Amino acid sequence: MPCLVRRSNGIYYNVVTINGHRVWKSTGYKNKILALQKVNGVKEERDRRSSATPTLREFAVPLFAYLKTNLASSTVQLYESGFKQFEKICGNLPLDKYTVMKTEEFKTKRLQGVSPVKVNIDFRVLRAAFNIAVNWGILQENPFRKSKQLRMIKTRPVYFSPEEFRCLLANVKELWYHDILLFAISTMMRLGEIVNLLWTSIDLEKRIIRIENTEGFHIKTYQPRSIPIGECAFQILTHLERKSEFVFTFPNGRRLHRGYVSHKLKKYVRKCELREELHFHSLRHSGATWLVQISSHLIAPVRKSTPSSNLVTAISRTICSIAFRSFGILTPRKSMSFVGLAFSILYARRRKPPFRTKFLEYFEIARRARNLS
Repeated sequence: MPCLVRRSNGIYYNVVTINGHRVWKSTGYKNKILALQKVNGVKEERDRRSSATPTLREFAVPLFAYLKTNLASSTVQLYESGFKQFEKICGNLPLDKYTVMKTEEFKTKRLQGVSPVKVNIDFRVLRAAFNIAVNWGILQENPFRKSKQLRMIKTRPVYFSPEEFRCLLANVKELWYHDILLFAISTMMRLGEIVNLLWTSIDLEKRIIRIENTEGFHIKTYQPRSIPIGECAFQILTHLERKSEFVFTFPNGRRLHRGYVSHKLKKYVRKCELREELHFHSLRHSGATWLVQISSHLIAPVRKSTPSSNLVTAISRTICSIAFRSFGILTPRKSMSFVGLAFSILYARRRKPPFRTKFLEYFEIARRARNLS
């Protein structure tokens, strides 16, 4: 029978004799029943049984092996980030010890350091991970199922104004990064598609870029597509040196990574004192927005009969080049395709005098260069 003594602090101590000396060992409990259970090893046995459910860290080992087999590497990185933050806030507990209250605690504390969008991303990957635990029979119930994501206020897509983009380009010192920014805004490709673009996916003769799934990269929608190469992108691609199988690399030929390219743009945005919400994906929004602004009357009839995924392809790549020139982003070239000249005339006739004057100036330069007079 254990010898329990309650001291003045209210905690029960187990008094044992070791080598003739009395030793007081704290049970850590003020409740006598719990103290007895601790001494008799009942509590340790219960904890041992509950630990049969793997902890968060133990569950992560087979989970990430499964995720790397079935998901893209960028998605796996989101899971890794979510698990890291969840363990940091809620601790490394057996999975059945996480409650709905824990999930709410995670959201509240995580929101103090990051945006609501990032909190919801972490929430979704954790909910999906715990669903896998349920499917594998590790858990009976997913605590994230009874919790909700943060409510988001829908906002318009953020894009660069022509003035902001000119300011950004003026401050970029690295030629290779300057090329990436111009290429991104003229093709409207995603960052992952750009850094994983292979030379074998480019047909300069037909002026087509094939965005495809490869062994190490999956497109967001998993659906391959082709996009036309505009004048700006064509000039960049024809002058690039082929140092690797990838189109865009560091000057020494090393492969680029999404995080580095994205963070570098954010540094330039802050250096130029532009809006904080601008990021690399804003270049995709910017290219589409400028194209619509400059050629809305041409897009409207096409939009009715063309799927959204092929909308840009359906519009001549010359229009895209004209759009960039009209905003002053590119210097007008002294040559233009005959199709481009025709579109320029059609466009100029339907616009206000300042736009008409600018396009007719481009037409006159091209006409003289091609000796069409």
